[in-house]
Amino acid sequence: MSSSAPSLAPSLLPVTFSIHACIIGYNCLVNLYLAERVRKDPDLRCMNFQDLLGPPSEIPASIVFVLDLTEMTVPLTKIVQNLGKRFPGGKFLVMIKTVPVDEIYGFLELGIDGLLEYEDVESHLVTAIKQISAGGTWYSPNVEMHVLRAVKQFARRNNGGLTFRELDIVQLVRQRLSNKEIARVLGVEESTVKFHLGNIFSKLNIGARDELLGRSAKDQDISRFLSGERRDFGADGSAPKNDCGRVGIRKTWAAMGFR
Repeated sequence: MSSSAPSLAPSLLPVTFSIHACIIGYNCLVNLYLAERVRKDPDLRCMNFQDLLGPPSEIPASIVFVLDLTEMTVPLTKIVQNLGKRFPGGKFLVMIKTVPVDEIYGFLELGIDGLLEYEDVESHLVTAIKQISAGGTWYSPNVEMHVLRAVKQFARRNNGGLTFRELDIVQLVRQRLSNKEIARVLGVEESTVKFHLGNIFSKLNIGARDELLGRSAKDQDISRFLSGERRDFGADGSAPKNDCGRVGIRKTWAAMGFR
């Protein structure tokens, strides 16, 4: 069967067609849960992020990267750009508690292939991976209509939505990073961060940083659901000493060229 048919329905994929998915996230409990969901399907193979450091001959040409943005302090733009350079055939499925309508434009501009809300993980994760691997896209039902509107906005180059750079800054603000810390992570001047924040406040019709934090501060993320415990992080995004997996993942980030 030709691999050039993007319209191929996921349910029609032959059992011999091996789809590789790589789970990337800072929460080891979430990673284990997602890996378990993936491995239940015989057509899918789940890779660890550390597997990407292996010999090139052992790395598949096409990988669907499942990116859990919760607790992620590396900008999404940097993740996509670096992985895209190393794995040109890679595709990206972003997993998030709730997809903010104002930020869909930035995801599309960055070339994200799918957006999966946490409430859809159990019933749609496998479907999303298969559809994206086959050359399509996948969006949670709650955001499909908003994606269509964002596509029109993108085609018209309407600046009403957040750009991918603004999306990075929103992500880092929600991780409680200061303007100075954000500037260091992005490799820009602090004044540039302030400029982007001004545009973000204007586009979202808010007047203070606390309002931006408030959009996600009350959300109960999937890690609390799985672990049944509250996890507190410092202002610099550092994790508790008993946070399994985070240190190892940071080392892997460094080995992959992330900072």
